[in-house]
Amino acid sequence: MKITRKNYEEFALDYLESTLSEEVRNEFEGFLKEEPEIAERIAALQEDFPVLIPDPTIRFEPKSLLKRRSRL
Repeated sequence: MKITRKNYEEFALDYLESTLSEEVRNEFEGFLKEEPEIAERIAALQEDFPVLIPDPTIRFEPKSLLKRRSRL
């Protein structure tokens, strides 16, 4: 799918979250080079976009408590 001014928003969030494939990411970045106004918007979003990094030291061990008990 070609990225255009009409559909770039479909790719923007995935770009910000770094979940695009390398091929699509490169295409999106090429689109941003051609569309400086949109590139500015994306850059502004990147500044405020939270980067969440999982903390592997936090564990919830009693996983059985997460299961819903059936109501009878």
